[in-house]
Formats: sequence, structure tokens, C-alpha cells
Amino acid sequence: MPAWLRRTLTIVGLCVLAALAHGPLVRAGFDAEDHGMLVRAGAPAGESANALDAVAPRTPPPLTSLSLGDLFAVEGGEGWFLSGLSLAVSRRVWGLPGAEGVIPAGYRLENLLLLGLCAVGLHRLLRRMLMPWLGSEQAAAASRTAAALLFLHPLGAATVSSLHGRGDLLSFLFFIWTAAVFLRGRQDRKIVLTSVAFAGTLLACLSGGLGLWLPLFLAFVEFVSSHRYRPFRSRLRTAGSTILIYGGALGIAVFLRVFETGIGPAHGLNQSLSSVQTPLDAAELALWAVEKLGVLILPASSHGPGIFGTALAGLLFLFAMQPALVAARSAPRLWGWLLFCWFIALFISGTNGLDVRVHPGHLGSSRILFGASAVMCVGLAISVTAVSGLARRLRPVILIVGFAVLARGNAMPWVDAGQWVSELRRDIMDARERNGRESRVLLVDPLRPVSGIHPLGARVSGLEWVLHPEFTGERLSAPVRIQATTEPGFLALAREPELEEMRRGSLLVVFATDERADLRVGPIRQSKLLTELEPSRGTRSWRRESRSPDLDLDALSIGALQLSATVGSELPTDPLELSWRARYPIELESFATGAWWTDSPVARASFDLSSSLAWRLSGRIRRVWFESGLANIGEVELLEGLPALGDRLEPEALDDDWYFRLDLPEALAVAIQSSTTEGVWVTGLLDLETLAYIELPGTTMKSGTIHVEGAAAWVRDVVRSTGGPVAWLLDYRVRGVAVARSQGRRIGRAPAPAD
Repeated sequence: MPAWLRRTLTIVGLCVLAALAHGPLVRAGFDAEDHGMLVRAGAPAGESANALDAVAPRTPPPLTSLSLGDLFAVEGGEGWFLSGLSLAVSRRVWGLPGAEGVIPAGYRLENLLLLGLCAVGLHRLLRRMLMPWLGSEQAAAASRTAAALLFLHPLGAATVSSLHGRGDLLSFLFFIWTAAVFLRGRQDRKIVLTSVAFAGTLLACLSGGLGLWLPLFLAFVEFVSSHRYRPFRSRLRTAGSTILIYGGALGIAVFLRVFETGIGPAHGLNQSLSSVQTPLDAAELALWAVEKLGVLILPASSHGPGIFGTALAGLLFLFAMQPALVAARSAPRLWGWLLFCWFIALFISGTNGLDVRVHPGHLGSSRILFGASAVMCVGLAISVTAVSGLARRLRPVILIVGFAVLARGNAMPWVDAGQWVSELRRDIMDARERNGRESRVLLVDPLRPVSGIHPLGARVSGLEWVLHPEFTGERLSAPVRIQATTEPGFLALAREPELEEMRRGSLLVVFATDERADLRVGPIRQSKLLTELEPSRGTRSWRRESRSPDLDLDALSIGALQLSATVGSELPTDPLELSWRARYPIELESFATGAWWTDSPVARASFDLSSSLAWRLSGRIRRVWFESGLANIGEVELLEGLPALGDRLEPEALDDDWYFRLDLPEALAVAIQSSTTEGVWVTGLLDLETLAYIELPGTTMKSGTIHVEGAAAWVRDVVRSTGGPVAWLLDYRVRGVAVARSQGRRIGRAPAPAD
């Protein structure tokens, strides 16, 4: 077959495989953090790009009006100059289509083009690196295979789909081409090329964190492949000189970045290491590192190709490694050194994002493995081409096709996440159109990852960008104020005075009502407008009736219902269900469950209405009744809250835990002791700044003190990151229903040791 025809067929085949592997990413929507980057990339110089300050769409100014600080800020607090510049150019080329959402094709195609150039650079570098060791034929085959594997790698979806991946692609592009130019200049003794490599080092260091390793890598290339047969001391001396010379370019880039942003060169690594406070933290990071290695070996998402993808990835890995095992028998020393260098390269590339977990069920953060996946591609390519004859051509083809199939499966979660963000924007926009666009918005949503991806960011930090005027096309008198929390978080907020403050300015609650049959898509959402509190009127108690008289109560002011049976009656065995009718009902089932929890001297039951989203959003309550038609009702009373566990109950912090020393009221203590059902203790913690909520179980010590493991550590982390304050509650629950509760506030302060 003529060489031109073989090259043409190869290019056509790669284009077909690229369409198969990356086609879904081109049409997938962006996540919320990408929306924020696009806004910052088009922000007028000198004006704020904060989503909370925006009231109208803005026209991007010319690039010449942007300062270095503006470009560093495009990617956020840890941005890089050249990646910011690249996104600013892309923003002006592709634009934003307003309320219809961002057209992602242009941005994704740019990322794919950069990935293709990275693959070509890897081919050029690897061929020259391996030629002194493996010979020209295998070096050429291995370099071509590594380039194709990198372009079609299953973990590349996270880098191509994310605008944050632009910096990774640019830094790797300059990294790999600079190394290729440097090696050619050293092997062919062309000083001009080594001078160009100095400029390339500077560009790589201004593009992303990977560039910071380039001087060290150039020294390695100089040592092993520049002139392999020179004396060891000569190679070591020239490698040291390479670090010094090209380290100068690194110093210039670091100085510029620190001067503009105040962020040091090893900020990410220092942040990861600072998270190690105890030996358990170090052990956890070590387990995560092993897990990342497993993902590199088996790069298949459990939400995409699933178990079949994992099986295929395992077969492909064994298929690729088998030739190296055979070749190592004839040249154990050479293959031993290759394996050692491969392991060291994987270890160094794996230091990126030590405190970030990546596993098959959550590949949204696999972008940090882009450099490690390139190293993995090199190792697999060298191994799979360690054969001769026709097998050297056929085996890489099988491996490349398998990677393309896995890559397509791994790309599908980003399609689901983009669709979820689009549906969320539409639901909130519709709710605001019906209830008033100036209302404050509170999203009550499960906020679970979508197919293993956090479309709003790990801490829901990008939610405000979803409703930015750049994407909605709205012109407002004031910026959109929006927060998000889970259903338990909203219920905890409803027990605090902050919700009443929100209601005074009109609060629009957008909440999930039901999951769709396709769990990859977001839930069905409704909305409820909460206005200023109207006082409740009428009676709050009645006797001997399973149905209440006519009521006029504000559901947010009533948090509990207490029911007592007639004297001498036995404890009923039927489940308790309470239903109600509201003036303006919502499409949620209007019932709550209760629990009988004591039978001495009178059987009592409790309904924790403050833990029912349907109750809290029902507005004005007109009537309540018991579905079971109880015959022995003594008295029913609607209360603002459950009985307290003590007048001055406060948690005592010791190390990472909390301790509650109970001093129960006599009546409550007797009721708990006489209860026929053992209850459980639960502590809830709500960060009132971000509305993050967590529940921790409590255990009863021999002294009667309630021990809550990890509560103090959670509060410290919150206060350190957001400033708090933190609202806490301690529940005593029977059959999942709270029957007594104490609550309070905890603001950051030194822990008080328990006695």
C-alpha cells in the first residue's frame, strides 16, 4: 500500500474514532462553573464580574482593555494568564446566545483541537526519546500509538468538556512541544531550537500547573535521550545546567503570577498537604491515590459504560501489557528501567490534586488526572508495540478502538449534567416569571451528583451563575439573589429567625417534588412564594375529636402536634398519619407520620411537623385530621416546636467531638424512661452562610452524656471557610420521628474541654 494512501486512511480512521469518542461532548451543555468563567472572560475591564452584582447583559470590551489581573481572574482564584487569555478570545469569537443557553460546540472544538496538537507533540517527542533505547521502528510505532491513545483516552472527557481544562490543555501543549523542540535541538546540536525552548518554557509556566515541572522534565530528557552514550558525569552535568537555565523561565513566570495574584507556584500542592492533620488523613489520601491508580488502569465510568466498560478496560489493559512481559524476558534490564521510569512519572503526575477523590462513580473530578493519563498512554503504547511483524500494527489498532468505545461511554455523563443545568435554569426562570422576578430565590433540591458530576460545583458555588443576565437576557433593577440547600437544610433553616427575615423581602422557594423515571435527569420542580408572616388566628387545641375545628394557622409558625390518649387507654398499635387542608395547597402529599412514644401515665404521640416540607410550604392551614380515626383521643395541641431537652443545654467540644450533658425536665425524663420504644439521638448542623446541612448520630455514654463524633471538626471547618455561624439541634427520635428537641448557635471559638 502506498504511503500516502496509508496516511490518508489513518487520518480518516482517527477522525471517525474521534467523532465516536468525543461527539457527545460537542453537544453537551456547560456546568455552572463554566458559566462563571465565560462571564469573567467577557467582563469589562474595571467592572465587577461577580454574579451577585449583575443586573443586565454586558458587551465584552476589546481585549486590549483587559489587564493582566483580568486575565488571571478568568479561571477564578487560581487562574493562569494564557488560559485566561485563550478563554477571553474564545468568548469574543463564539459569544453567548442569551436566554437559549451557551452554544458549547465552538469551545469544545477548540479544546479538541488543542488535544489533537498535544497528541502530535507527544508523537514528536516520544519518537526522539525512545529511538536511542528501542530502535527507530518500535519508537515510531510507540509514539504514534501513544498519540492516538492520548487523543481518545476515556478520561479526556473531563478535560475537553470543562473550560477549566483549557489551562490543562495549553500547559500540556507548550510542555510537550517545548520538550520536543529542546530534544531535537540537543540531538541535532541546534542552539536556535534550544533558545526557542526557553520561550516555550515561559509559556508553559504561564498556562497551567503542569508547566512548573517542565525544567525538571527537560533535565530528564537531556540525561536519558540527548546523547545517551556520553559519560555519566557529562550527562549529569548538562542535566543540572538545563535545570538552572530553564528554571530562569520558571522564575519569571512565578514572579509575574505572584505579583498579579499573590498565589505561589505550589499553591495547590500546599493546599492538599495542609488538609493532612492526622495520620488518618494521610491514610485516606493514600487510599485515594490507590483509587486513582485503579481509575487510570480501568478508566470506565460506572454511569456510562458501567460494568461492561470496566470489564472491557481490564481486558484492554492486560492485552496491552502482555507483549512487554514477553519482551522483558530477553531484555530484563532495559524493561526494568522503563518500568521504573514509568512508575516515577505516574507518581509525580499523581501529586496533582492529592486531596481530590476520583473513582469510577464520580469521574467529574478526573480532570486532575490528565497528566497521569498521558503518562499511562506512553507506558501502554511502549508495551503494546513490543512485538514484531504484523502484530505491531494490529494490536495498537485494537487498543485504540477500545479506548474510543470507552471514551464515548464516559462522555455521556457530561450530556446528562448539561441537560440538568438547562432544566434547572428553565424551572427557576418559569417560577420567577409567575411569582415576581425581583424575589429572592431559594432552591430546595437533593443536589446530588448527576451521573457522577456536580453540575453546580462540589459546594454549589456556581449556582448564582445559572441565572446571570448574560445567559437569561434579563434586565433587572437589582441582582438575582439565589441560594441552594437540601430539604433537611431548608427545614432546619425554617426553625431559625433568618427565614423570617428572608420572607419579609419575598422569598421564592423552588423545590423538587418527584424524581423522574430516568434518574440521570433532574427532578420535577414546583415553586412557592413566601411573603411576610401573617399571625395565626383561632384555636390551637381541641379535645376528643379526630378532626380539628376550622383553623387559620401559618404553617411556618407551627412546628409540632402533640396528641394524648384518654386516661387508662392502651397504647394503640396502628400507625399514626396526620392530614391537612391548606388555602393554597402545593402538589405534595399533605400528610405526616407520628409516633407513640410513652404510655405512662397517659399514652402520648408526637408529630414533628417542622420536619415535613409539605407542611412548611402549605401556607395557611385550614383543617387537620387523623387518617386512622382514633377512638381514644384525649387532647390535641398544635405547638410552635417540640418540648426542649433542657433550659440551657449547650454542646461541650473536646478535640473533634461534641458532648451534651443532659439535664432533662422531670416530666420528659419520666416519659423517656417509661417509653416502650427506645429512641435515638441525632445532631443536626446548619451553616447559615451557605445553608449546608449535616446530621450526625449521637451515642449515650454510661454517665448519660450524649457523644456526637465529628461535630466539633465540622463546625471548625465551616467557620474556617465561611465564617458561620452554625445553628445546631439535638433531637430525640422515636421510630424516625423527633419527640423532643433543643437547639442553639455555635460561632467559631476555641473548644471548651469536657470535664
